[in-house]
Amino acid sequence: MKRKLLLILILGVFCNCENKKEIYKYNENLKVKDEIQKLVTDLAVGANISERETNTAVNKEFQELLDIASDKDLVDLTDHKDPTIRCYAFRGLAERNYPKVKEIFINHINDLAIVTRSYFNTSTTMDVRSYYLEHLHPALKQKYKFTMEEYVDMIKQLNIE
Repeated sequence: MKRKLLLILILGVFCNCENKKEIYKYNENLKVKDEIQKLVTDLAVGANISERETNTAVNKEFQELLDIASDKDLVDLTDHKDPTIRCYAFRGLAERNYPKVKEIFINHINDLAIVTRSYFNTSTTMDVRSYYLEHLHPALKQKYKFTMEEYVDMIKQLNIE
């Protein structure tokens, strides 16, 4: 029953967004605590998302961000003007098993800003919504994620390769 309701919600939001052709708007007035702002600035310098499997200074800064930022801080950062910061914040929430992580994804269904992700020696570019969707993959260990059926449906609906 929950899956059907979630699918209806996703389809409704997707259809509604598709009709409006709106582009995601970040929060221009976002206020960030000073200790978090320093880390956000450092993370944004490279404009490149380093996955955890790579041992970099950026990942240490990301871990530091997770150590000091509350869930509310990370939720707020998913509306940051920098798409790289939005992705780091979303990844942090997904890793923390934040219960409303799917809703945040739905809110960013039109977030087409491009980010670069580094994994060992390779880099790929993708839009923010695709990055978010990858962090809701059914094979991941976190509690709040899509089922395989929901995940495949989202890929088809969003026309993501």
